Amino acid sequence: EAKALGFQDHDILLGTDKRAFKDFSADMFRDLSTAHSAEVLRDGRRVTISLPGDLNLLDMLRHTPQFVRPFVPAEVDTVMPDTPAKKAGICKGDVILAVGDSLVDSWNEFSNELGRLADRLTVAKTHEDSLAVRQVNIAFLRTSTGDTINIPTTLTADLKLGIGMTSIYSYYEPTHKSYNFLGSLPAGVTYGMRVLSGYVGDMKYVFTGEGAKSLGGFGAIGSLFPPTWDWHMFWLMTAFLSIILAFMNILPIPALDGGHVLFLLYEMITRRKPSEKFMLWAEYVGFGLLILLMVVANLNDVLRWLHIM
Repeated sequence: EAKALGFQDHDILLGTDKRAFKDFSADMFRDLSTAHSAEVLRDGRRVTISLPGDLNLLDMLRHTPQFVRPFVPAEVDTVMPDTPAKKAGICKGDVILAVGDSLVDSWNEFSNELGRLADRLTVAKTHEDSLAVRQVNIAFLRTSTGDTINIPTTLTADLKLGIGMTSIYSYYEPTHKSYNFLGSLPAGVTYGMRVLSGYVGDMKYVFTGEGAKSLGGFGAIGSLFPPTWDWHMFWLMTAFLSIILAFMNILPIPALDGGHVLFLLYEMITRRKPSEKFMLWAEYVGFGLLILLMVVANLNDVLRWLHIM
């Protein structure tokens, strides 16, 4: 979809008509989804791209490949045992050059080609048709010798080759900004307000089918933290979860503080206290909604884990 709008590989995103980009984050996607124009740096010159202003944020994040991703060369970092890649002789350090007849020079394009195969797989009617889609030639560069190797392979049933991509930090150096104690306070408040406003704005997607499937439970929360210990990311995630819990707690749902506030407001306005029976059933309904939400979220985690397996 991004290429259909006019974006190209190697474009450097500078900002939208809303504001300039400072980092690659969910806020950047939110801006792109509602902006009417974006500015990129292409071959050393600034280019303006028109946007519709009503892109679906959930689709931008969920689709594979995503709407935009940092450019990372298709260099293999790991090869999983007993996979098509292992059987094809692909090794760590090799660079994927082509999938079938399509040249690739990044993991984005590699994912895009697998997405095209997935589209073909959905219309396959027989086992032979599916097998024909999964049988592709993979061309890769053996960096240790400089040889280009083209070998036929059969992808897994879910179109996996069995390779892991190199880390983005192998090619990009993260920027760092320091604050003194007094400077950190307004910066923290600004960050918290930005996270809260973004989270509140995204709540509308919860009430859609795709949004419900995107809910996550304890497994999704755990996956937010990086695989290696990082104090900065730990405190960012801690603050993020605290903000989410605070917002959820003030929602006017019985059994939460927001529900109690709602009943107090009702009592203040009408000068009448709701009956004990009504309050009891309201608590039951509110607690049931929370349990249902927790079950759906954690069930999504299980289904995603089974899909990966």
